[in-house]
Amino acid sequence: MNHKLNKILQTTQVNLYGCDKQLIDNKRIVKKFLENLVQFIGMNKISPALVKSKNPTVFSFESARVERPNVEDGVTGVIILYESHCSIHTWPADEYNNFACVLIHSCKEYDSEKTVDFCTSFFKAERAEFKVVSI
Repeated sequence: MNHKLNKILQTTQVNLYGCDKQLIDNKRIVKKFLENLVQFIGMNKISPALVKSKNPTVFSFESARVERPNVEDGVTGVIILYESHCSIHTWPADEYNNFACVLIHSCKEYDSEKTVDFCTSFFKAERAEFKVVSI
């Protein structure tokens, strides 16, 4: 018996370096990015993007507590899709090279390389690295 496995998930992580600081530190612009990204990759959103600023001085993860003085807030955003979700985390600080990380998870295929170009252009990044995982 021949069983053909269909791809069930495509994930792309896009790391953007040297982004325009005013773009990656603005909740309204990051929300617009997520909404535009969904249209660009041809997905269907379930709800509007949720975007929040991060606390600049305290980062908590379970029992760990790390003080981070002199670090700008940054922004975290997520948009839920019928096909899965997209998220973004930004670090608008020179010490982090004005960095943004975009994650796209989908059970529908999309062009990862064109998506990287879209992200790079939107945030005016100096360079981008990406990784694609398909299962």
